[in-house]
Amino acid sequence: VSGQYLGSTATLLCAPMVHAWWPSIFYLFGGLGIMWGVVWGLIGADSAAAHRYIGAAEREYVTASIPTLPRVEIVPWRQVITEPCALAIYTAHFCDNYANFFIISWLPKYLVDVVGLSLKESGVVLLLPYIMPFFGVLSAGQVSDWLITTHSWEVVTVRKVMQATSDVVLSMCILYFVLVPAPTAQEFTVVMAIGGFFKSMHICGYWTNIVDIGPRYAGPLMGVSNTIAALPGVIGNLVT
Repeated sequence: VSGQYLGSTATLLCAPMVHAWWPSIFYLFGGLGIMWGVVWGLIGADSAAAHRYIGAAEREYVTASIPTLPRVEIVPWRQVITEPCALAIYTAHFCDNYANFFIISWLPKYLVDVVGLSLKESGVVLLLPYIMPFFGVLSAGQVSDWLITTHSWEVVTVRKVMQATSDVVLSMCILYFVLVPAPTAQEFTVVMAIGGFFKSMHICGYWTNIVDIGPRYAGPLMGVSNTIAALPGVIGNLVT
């Protein structure tokens, strides 16, 4: 999951390409996507047991960690849609994506209109805020496991703490720019880097909680959650 943030950072490094010839970015990432699709088709496998490129120790560890569950014959859609714990996940996912789409849509314009940077410069300034979530996810995963295994915290408590930390810290970072209406590029970078680091902790919140509450129905749960969480991409900019 953390790798997605490295991909976002890589796109920012290509800001000079956009400035020089904007179609180049589409050719570059379209070509990389095709190449990765070929690689994935060659090395991917249905399971760890069938994978040709992992060692025996890793294969045994992964296989032993996967619970044996009966095949899903009928999805209990009523519970998937109405269960309170599922509704909590959908709400958190919706709010998180609202923040995501808000940041993606408005940060470039904010950097140009308020901070006073050019489009080329904004790509450089956003590097740190966009790479910090990579470290945030890895840290949250380690801390979550440490709290559960070493300090015997309940799993649900850890999920709530990670989700609350993600939401509160990111909200405070965004509110900072309301209180400081004309930040410098350095202020912007530091505040958003902090926000990005803690924001990514939601992966150890609602995201992982889907598997906690319904391992047999993680697919339908994630499908419903992603559908609801896509709505901010449609209505978020209009409402904002």
